[in-house]
Amino acid sequence: MPRVKGVGKRELKKQTKANIASSFQDRGLKADDHLVHIENRRAGSVDYQVVKFVREDKQAIAAIYGSLQYCAAVWVKEDAFMKIRAILPDDAHVEDVSPFRRGFQWAIHIKSPNSILIPMIADACVSAGIDRLNKTIERRELEVIRAEKRADREVKKAAERRDWKDTDPMAK
Repeated sequence: MPRVKGVGKRELKKQTKANIASSFQDRGLKADDHLVHIENRRAGSVDYQVVKFVREDKQAIAAIYGSLQYCAAVWVKEDAFMKIRAILPDDAHVEDVSPFRRGFQWAIHIKSPNSILIPMIADACVSAGIDRLNKTIERRELEVIRAEKRADREVKKAAERRDWKDTDPMAK
């Protein structure tokens, strides 16, 4: 973490988290019909922020956490990380966070409030989130069509079924 004269460690961490959040919100405003909002959450004693789309509140795009050694950490999903991986510098600190079961696989630690990684991470996460959201919407539409077809088949099968009381025992 860089030391800035007159700015304490806590203030650097706050500035970094604020810069990350504003970068996500700016990126969300540029994406057509995909506004982004940031929700404050708490897991035990850990406070963090989850980045989500306004119209789809159940899908998280990224999460902003504190970092012990650096200014902040951005937790991202696998597909977003694959977009970011190529642009990460050799000295980047990346951690596997998939065992924590919060829906994210990688934590990218940010070393300064003005890091060039912040807008790149926001772009990759929002574009990967849009791709995931589009797939989810398509899947939901297919599920509705399948449910309608299933209901039609059930009605048709119900009409074909015979009742055992209606059969003639003497007929062969």
